[in-house]
Amino acid sequence: MKTKFDKETWIEGILPNLANMSDDAIDNHLRSEIVRFLKEPAAWTDVDVWNFLKEILDIGVHVGGLSGFVIAIIDVEPYYEAPSGPGAYKQEDGSIQNAPWRKEH
Repeated sequence: MKTKFDKETWIEGILPNLANMSDDAIDNHLRSEIVRFLKEPAAWTDVDVWNFLKEILDIGVHVGGLSGFVIAIIDVEPYYEAPSGPGAYKQEDGSIQNAPWRKEH
């Protein structure tokens, strides 16, 4: 059974810790993206945080810049229910193929 996705867990705990990991775990470009994202945490919805994690995961897997450990941490879909509402991109239903960042990269 999957856990309900909660943005607070990621904004207050996991993402700040990822931003402080060594260069061996996360490259500077992806670290700066996380830091930039965390500058306005109150503005982000559960869907925004979910999609941000999916985007960072896509970049880390397809371009590089994340260790296997970090990839395992941010691969949320096997462990969490996607947030309800429009716009939560998922591998499970194929909607990830329509994600805007996939068209950009």
